[in-house]
Parts: sequence; C-alpha cells; structure tokens
Amino acid sequence: MVASSLIQWTGVVINLAGILIFFLPADLPSNQIPGFVIAVIGVIPNAGSSILERYMNHRGTVSPPRVITVSMGIGSMILVAAGILAQGWPKLSPANWLMTGWLAIVNTAVTFSI
Repeated sequence: MVASSLIQWTGVVINLAGILIFFLPADLPSNQIPGFVIAVIGVIPNAGSSILERYMNHRGTVSPPRVITVSMGIGSMILVAAGILAQGWPKLSPANWLMTGWLAIVNTAVTFSI
C-alpha cells in the first residue's frame, strides 16, 4: 500500500475545514436528521470501496475495468434492493427504461472506463 504524503494529508485537513466552515453551525430541522445520518452512513462504505479499489489497481493483479465492474455491480444491487424495500417496485414506462439504460450504460459505465 502506498503511504499518503504530507501534501495529501494537508489536502484532507483543508477539505474537512472547508466542510466545517460551510455546514456549521448545523441547523437541521428534526425531520431532516434521519436523511443526514443515512448519507453519512452511506459515505463510509463508499470511502472504503475507493480505498480498496485503489489498492487493487495499485497491485495490478486485477484489471481496472474488472475492479470497477465488480464494485459498481455490488453497489448497484445494494442500491436497487434498498430502493425497492423503501419505496416498492417502480412503475416505469418504456421511455423511463430507455433513460435508465442510457444513464447506466453511457453516463456511468463509459465514464468510469475513460
């Protein structure tokens, strides 16, 4: 694993300081707190995934497209399952399915492969 440099840690500190300056004092209405907690919980696996992907790509034992495909595949299945559990199965028209396919293939998969 590659150790982080001083400039990278400085960037992390500056980033966190900017977040605190922007968001504090946090004056969240009580009905928005669950959404905030869910978002924070969602960032943790995202960060872990990024670290794991970087490690896998650095080692070079697995091709980057395969690493991204597996990561996006697992993540998308979890998101779809959570969405269906939270809101039920959506009623999509053929045009909606076409737009969803376009977003999945062109906007996501192609972007990650560039």
